[in-house]
Amino acid sequence: MKSRLISILFLALVLYMIIALIFILGPESLIKTRVFGIYTTYLVPGPFFTADRIGDSYSLHLSWKLDDKWSRPICPAKDNFNRYNERFNPRDNYQNRFERPVYQGLFLRPNQSAAGIKSAKEFQQLTRYLSARYVPQGADSIRLAITRKRAQHFKTSLDTLYIIVQK
Repeated sequence: MKSRLISILFLALVLYMIIALIFILGPESLIKTRVFGIYTTYLVPGPFFTADRIGDSYSLHLSWKLDDKWSRPICPAKDNFNRYNERFNPRDNYQNRFERPVYQGLFLRPNQSAAGIKSAKEFQQLTRYLSARYVPQGADSIRLAITRKRAQHFKTSLDTLYIIVQK
């Protein structure tokens, strides 16, 4: 009885792997079939990611001017993420989850201009927060650069969307 159950489970696993391989390596014509719909609905775990979520990735790079020299840019979200993965301190993860929506909500509004962003109340609050959190005392200017990394058709491109200097 036990060996029969193991055999059935093994055959089900092999069948699943064969079907998965067919759809992974198969032609485009299979995508429009009813079998593919059933397969993706009931047998594929996820979707964990969709193309619109992973197509564009935005980053804020911060640098400051101290003694007439610009510092090397830092990326606070990436630094917090890396620190979280090194130390597994939830504070770093929460910091990352807090900061990203704050600057993305400000910079990624449709039909924005650098002048419009710089005059926004939220921008002033963001620069005060970033200055207090990351910029050393005595810095006379900060520079914010927003970049977009786009992944499409197995190619990536990096664009600078805004560079804003605040004195």
